[in-house]
Amino acid sequence: MRIVHFFTLENFVLSSLIKTQVFELVESLKFQYRDLDFTIVALYPIHNIIRYFPKIQKIKKDFKKKGIKLVILPTLFISQWFHIKWGLLPFFFITNFPFLFLYHFLYKPKIYHCRSYLSTYLALPLKFIFKGTKIIFDMRGLYPEEGLVHKKWTTQSASYKMWKKIEKYLLFKSDKVLVVSDTFKKYIGETYNIRHIENVYLFTEVLGKKTKKKISAITFGYIGSLGSWHNFKFLLDIFLLIYKQLGKQSHFIILSPQYQEIWNYVKEKKMPFNNKNSFFQVVPHSEVSEHLKKIDIGVLPLNHFKTKEENLIGYTMFSTKAVEMLSYKIPLLVNEKIGGLKYLIDEYQVGETFKSDLSNLTKKVKRLVEKMDYYKNKTNQTYETLLKPEILLKKYYKIYNSLGG
Repeated sequence: MRIVHFFTLENFVLSSLIKTQVFELVESLKFQYRDLDFTIVALYPIHNIIRYFPKIQKIKKDFKKKGIKLVILPTLFISQWFHIKWGLLPFFFITNFPFLFLYHFLYKPKIYHCRSYLSTYLALPLKFIFKGTKIIFDMRGLYPEEGLVHKKWTTQSASYKMWKKIEKYLLFKSDKVLVVSDTFKKYIGETYNIRHIENVYLFTEVLGKKTKKKISAITFGYIGSLGSWHNFKFLLDIFLLIYKQLGKQSHFIILSPQYQEIWNYVKEKKMPFNNKNSFFQVVPHSEVSEHLKKIDIGVLPLNHFKTKEENLIGYTMFSTKAVEMLSYKIPLLVNEKIGGLKYLIDEYQVGETFKSDLSNLTKKVKRLVEKMDYYKNKTNQTYETLLKPEILLKKYYKIYNSLGG
C-alpha cells in the first residue's frame, strides 16, 4: 500500500513536533506493518534546502535504512508565510502544484495523508485528475482561527472568510478527515454534518519509565513552549497560588525555550521561587524524559482567550505534552477551556480542571494531592487502553485499509 505523508512549509530539520508527529509515527507504522510503503513528501523552502543540505541528506540516509523515502519539493515560500493570505494563495498553488503533480505522475501513490490545510489544498486536485487517489485531511488545528491568534488576519478580512470556505471544501471533498480530540470531532461533525471523520489522539513515543523520585515535595511541572497557546505569566500565577497553599511541600519545574524571559520575570516580581525550584532551558527531545520523571502533577494553563474564535481553538485543543505526561502516570491540572483535555478528564478521571479565573484552583489542587494514588492509577489505565502508541498505530492502519489500500 503506497502512502504519502505530506506536509508543507514546516522546518522538519529543527522541529521536534515534526520529529514526533510525522517521522516517529511513520517509522513506527512501517516497523509494525510491513505492507505499508511510506514516502514522506515535504514542500520545503529553497533557502532551507541549501542551508540544511548536509542534515537533510543524513535524515534521508537514516530513513532509507528503515525502508522509508524522503522527497523534498522546493518552494519559494518560507516557513514564516505558513498562514497564507488570500492574495498569495493562487501564486502558492501555481508555483507548487506542478511539483506535486509530477511526483504523482511518476510514482502514483494510493493515499495522501495530508498534514493540515495547506497540504490538503495542494493535494486534493490529484483526486480528480488521477482516478483512485485518496486524500486524508489531517486537520491538526483550526487554521483560519489560528491565523487570528497569530494576528495574520481578522474575522472581517478576506483571508479569514476565504479560508473558512476552503475549510468546508476540504472537509467535504476529502475521503477521510482526522482530528486530535473528541471535542474537535464533535465540533466538525455538528458544524458541517459530515460522517467521514475520525478522532486519532496525538501520537508520541514513550520516552522512558517513571521512577521514584527522591524529592519529598509534590512537584508541579510544565514542559513546552510558552507563547501563542500557553502564557508563562499565567502559569507563574498558578504556581504562586499553589505555593501559598502548600508552601515547602510544593516544588516547581518549567522546561521551556522561554527560560530566560521567565526567570527574569520571577526575579523582577520577587516571586518566592528559590534555587530549589527548577526553571530549565530547553533540552534535546531525548532528555525530556529525565525531567518528566520528576513531575507529580502536570499543569496546562492556556492563554486568556476572549473571543469566540479563540475559545473555539481552546475547545478543540489537545496536547502532545499531556499524552507524554500521562504515559508517565502524571495526573493533569488543566484549564477547563482546553476542551479536548477537559473531556478526557471528565470521562476518565486523569486529573482535574480549573476555571480561568482560578477561583476553584485551591480546591482542585487539594483534591489532586489527597487522591494522588487514585489519579495515577487512572492515568495509567487510560494511557494503556486509549493513548498507547500500539493502539494509535492500529487505528491508523485501519483507516488506510478502509480507503481501499
